Formats: sequence, structure tokens, C-alpha cells
Amino acid sequence: MGIGYRFVADRCRIAVLVLGFIGAIFVFKYAGRRASIMEVGAFFYLIAFVAAVRFLSMLADNYKLPVSARSYLLFLFLVTLVSAVAVVVLPEKSGVTRLPALSGWLRRLLSGEFPYGIAQNPSAFPALFLIALPFYWLGNLGLLEVVGILIFGLSLLSFEGRTSRIAWMQLLVLLLLPTTYYEIVTRSELFFNMSMILALLIMANNQLDLRKLDFKFIGVAILMGLALSTRSVVGLVYVIFVAYSFRRGKFRNVLLFSVVVMIVFCLTLIPFVAWNFRVFMSHGPFAIQFSYVSTWTIIGAILLALIVGVLARSLTDVVYYSGLLLFGIVSVAFAADVADIGLYSAVFRNGFDVGYFIFCVPFLVSVLGTSQHCGNSISSKQLP
Repeated sequence: MGIGYRFVADRCRIAVLVLGFIGAIFVFKYAGRRASIMEVGAFFYLIAFVAAVRFLSMLADNYKLPVSARSYLLFLFLVTLVSAVAVVVLPEKSGVTRLPALSGWLRRLLSGEFPYGIAQNPSAFPALFLIALPFYWLGNLGLLEVVGILIFGLSLLSFEGRTSRIAWMQLLVLLLLPTTYYEIVTRSELFFNMSMILALLIMANNQLDLRKLDFKFIGVAILMGLALSTRSVVGLVYVIFVAYSFRRGKFRNVLLFSVVVMIVFCLTLIPFVAWNFRVFMSHGPFAIQFSYVSTWTIIGAILLALIVGVLARSLTDVVYYSGLLLFGIVSVAFAADVADIGLYSAVFRNGFDVGYFIFCVPFLVSVLGTSQHCGNSISSKQLP
């Protein structure tokens, strides 16, 4: 009993520290160019973030706190509305080419030209661009991030063991992270992408019965295949989920589920492979995404995903391990760049896109809870 509680407590402590570290990286990069300001600002942000999360967890422990599902949804609606206004009103400022890559890919596709291999270097798989297409037609791809916040907020209410107070606390934690505002200002889609994956995991866990074949089985498998066709790192999350699911269903059904997922994933690639095989292989998503880390790192990450998936005992474990693994693989890529070109060039000359640390944010925020829910990991109480 005590060991289990300590594990949960450590899980929450680690999630808070990782999130604070990510926030500190963004403060370090964007607080200014004077070393003293950057370093001090990043340090104090980390301390303030941990203290703020502890305070919020204590508030969420207060059962007299009037946070109903209705009041939470009103708060989520307000956050979403303000985010939408910011995306529409504020000018886009970005040192990265993520938004130009999205718009450039879609513009070329709609013009009948092969969309990969352009100057903006789009690296995502086709499904992500096709999901963004309606927002391109609306004339504002930045609304993807707004939808991402909405999806994330709604998903929290469907996550196992979550109450309106916990969801409220988690949404406030998201607002404490500079990554949220970075996504809005730069019109990035990273948080949207990963929030969509989180929502799909929650839906699959709540709706999917791997012991029987039905329309839900096929439908979720198709959605998983499309989700896999966004970014390669989603594959690591999928491996964890499938390894975890082996204990919840028949081996034959889990295998069939994976086959359907891979068929759908391949179907999204075939038109582009057939269109221009040479450019797709040399400048497409595989070439770009797999260039960030070594082959051995990829193999190690897949093996680790299998191991933690088998060890997972709940969806919360799956989400937590996914967040840590995503943070780990981005950290390895970041460390390699720092070792190669130095910290200054990696951070301030865009040698490395620190935005990739956002991959793990929705996963780690969603496993936070009240001090009681997290085994008193964030409060000062001690468990027996």
C-alpha cells in the first residue's frame, strides 16, 4: 500500500518538475538576451511554478470549493474564447517555420503540386495537413491551437478518476505554462496534435472492448491509423497503448486492431509515395523526422515503450509513461544538438526547435491532480 502511494506521489512530483523545466526553457530562451536575466528568470519561474501547482492542488482538495461540471465548462469556454480572440487579433510572430510549412503544404496540394520538398520543409505526415485543411479554408490556421485547448479541456472530464475540481486545477496549470502562449503566438499545432492523441486514448479506453469485434473496434482503429499519420512520435504512444491493451483483450483482436491501424496509416501515404517517390523519401516526413535522433535512439525508444506499456496498470500510467518518453526522446535530440553546436546556437540561433518539448505537455498535465489524488505529492502532508 505504502509503496503504491509512494509511486503515485513520485509520478506527480516528476510530472510537475518536468513541466516546470520545460517552462523554464522557454523563459530562458525568450526572457531576453542577457545571460543573468535569462538564467535568473528561468530559475525563479521553476520555483514559482512548483509553488503555484502545490497551491492549486491544495485548493482542489477543498471539497467546499464550488467547481461543478457546468462551472468548469464555462471556464473552459472563456479560455477558449480568449484564445480565439488572441489568434485572430494578435499578429503571428515566429522564429520557426511551422505555420508556413502548414500553409505551404496545403497551398501546393490545392494547386496540384507535390507538397513535400518545399522551402518551408514540412515534416508532418499527410493526415495532420488534411485535418488542418478546414482551418486553411477559414483563413486562420492558428485556430488549430484554440481547438487543441478545447479538446484538451473536454478530455480532462472523461479521464479516469477525474472530477471537475481536478480538471479545473489542470487547466489552470496549463495556463501557467509559457508553452501555451508560445503556441498561440507562433500559430503552432504541436499542442493540438498531442491533445488530439490524448483524447483518442481516453476515448479508446472508455469505448473500446478488445474482447469483441464491432463497429467501435473498427472505428477506433481507423482513427488511430489517422492519428498515427500526423507525427512519428505518435507511434511511441501507440506502442505503449497496444502493449498495455494486450492484457485487456484477446491476442487475435489486438493484433487485428494493429493491422487495421497500419493499413489506414499506409493508405494515407500511398498517394504521395506514388506521386513522387524520390522526393517523398528524400524530403518527406520519414527523412526529416528521423534525422533528429539516431537509429539506435529510435530502437531504444520503441523497446522502452513496449516495456512501460506492459508495466502500465491503468490509462493514467499509459498517459504518464507516454509523456515521459516523449520528453525523453526530445531531450536526447536536444542534448545531441547542444553537444554538436553548443547551448547558445541550439537555443538562440534556432539550432534546435525547443517547441518539440510541447509534445509531452498535455500528457503530463493530465496526470496531475489534487494532493490527495496524487498521493499528497504536491502538498506537505505525509502518507502512512
